[in-house]
Amino acid sequence: MEVSKVKGTLNYNFYEKDDSKGTFEGDYNDGILKANFLAYGEGAASIREVIFKKVDGGFEEGTGDAETSGSSQIFTNPKSVKFNNQQKYMETQNCLP
Repeated sequence: MEVSKVKGTLNYNFYEKDDSKGTFEGDYNDGILKANFLAYGEGAASIREVIFKKVDGGFEEGTGDAETSGSSQIFTNPKSVKFNNQQKYMETQNCLP
């Protein structure tokens, strides 16, 4: 399996909630994108680990137990992450695996 280094931008535009925008950098391997997301939202910067699974029409975001240390948040057990098949995130030409 070949691991590809990836980086790009990620924008969360939630209905009736504050937007979160930033950049990510990480690895894409076997249909899984695992990265650190440097977010700028609500006037502050934070780092959050994100995991996405490639599916038809985009990516599904992984959720699971996480711990926070300072301004960084990471999954406590990345192998137990569950993927949300209710919402797909669209890829752009700037982010094609």
